[in-house]
Amino acid sequence: MTLNGRCATLESKTGSKESCALTCLLSFRHDRRGKAADLKIDTEYIKLDSFLKATGMASSGGEAKLFITDGKVRVNGEAELRRGRKLHPGDAVEVAGVTEKVE
Repeated sequence: MTLNGRCATLESKTGSKESCALTCLLSFRHDRRGKAADLKIDTEYIKLDSFLKATGMASSGGEAKLFITDGKVRVNGEAELRRGRKLHPGDAVEVAGVTEKVE
């Protein structure tokens, strides 16, 4: 199925073109790299924007910043607007229905 086919299907369910496009983009990225895997870190913490880039949820720092400042990112179920939020093992990050955890 093409990326456009997914968007058409999601748009009919959600009614929102913006959230549909973001969901499709994340879905497409996860399909390309295989099953989404939690990110294991070797340090005490990782900053939220770096986590989004490392997991492929954002393709660049600029994109990560936009997702965060637009309120599209949730950490442990709560909206997060700080790019520098420190994530520790056990934290869960969600963007457009896609969730990844820090290990």
